[in-house]
Amino acid sequence: MLSLQQVKGLFQDLPKWFNWVILDSPPLLFSADANLLGTLTDGTILVVRIGATTIDMVHRAMQSLCENNVLGIIVNGARAGELYSKYTYYYSKYGHEAKPEPEAEPAD
Repeated sequence: MLSLQQVKGLFQDLPKWFNWVILDSPPLLFSADANLLGTLTDGTILVVRIGATTIDMVHRAMQSLCENNVLGIIVNGARAGELYSKYTYYYSKYGHEAKPEPEAEPAD
C-alpha cells in the first residue's frame, strides 16, 4: 500500500497542512514498511528499548536505513536509577572518560 502513487502524493501534501507529521511503523528489522517510510519522509527517528534492543540490532538498523536522514535515537523502557549506569557504561565504552568530581575545599 505504501508504494501506491496516491500514498506518495499524500506524503508530499502533508507538509502543506501540518508543521510536523510523525508516523509509527513496525520494527525496522522485521518489516519492510519502516525502510519504505524512511524513503518517503524527511527523517527517521529510531526507537530502542533498554533490555530488549541489543547494540548489534541498533547497528543493523542504522545500516538498513542507509542514506535516510536519521534524526536521532529515542531510548525507552528505562527505570529510574537504571539509565545512569547503562549510559555511563556505553559512554565510557566508546572512549569518553567521565570527568572527575571537583574536590571540596577544606573548611577553615
